[in-house]
Amino acid sequence: MTSGNPSEPSAFAWDGSPSATRELEALLSGIAPPGTLRLVVQSLLLREAGDPVGEHRVVDALADIDGNIVAVPLRGVVRADPGRTAALTEILGRLRRDLEQAGHEDADGIEVVLDRDGSRSITVTRGLELAPAEVDASPAPQEIHDGAHHLRFDAPALEALRDQRVQEASAGPLHRLLAAVRVFAERLRGRG
Repeated sequence: MTSGNPSEPSAFAWDGSPSATRELEALLSGIAPPGTLRLVVQSLLLREAGDPVGEHRVVDALADIDGNIVAVPLRGVVRADPGRTAALTEILGRLRRDLEQAGHEDADGIEVVLDRDGSRSITVTRGLELAPAEVDASPAPQEIHDGAHHLRFDAPALEALRDQRVQEASAGPLHRLLAAVRVFAERLRGRG
């Protein structure tokens, strides 16, 4: 959410750390279900009376399963693998350091969205006041952008990704190769 009121959270898109987004994709693609349309990673600083007391992480995939778009939590799979957990912690730490170097040391939340069409986005939020007790509330607080949040608020984009996936699957091998070359070329341009 974006607001001019300093007591309310504000969010902005940030285009830094393309290497971190590639590393996140590499880290999570091996555990994502077949048909994954989007990977979402969110890191939120938790606070009690204004003091930092921890972090909440979202690691979810949104996948096309038999024509339905489904949120698939991956956080438990990541936590079960100490090497993957350490790699995720390192990547998120690097993102925070990069933000600090860019003058955004007050980042309370980072959300990375990786779509199957090669598009990437990083959203940074400031001014969050999210307590540990609020994290598991039902419904989830609006600050938590898990798979369910993306299903509710970004359904048209997810449906377009699903339709693109279905269209590619029905295309011949030459069309699939051409589409893969386009995605690869787009990723190379993003490294520049």
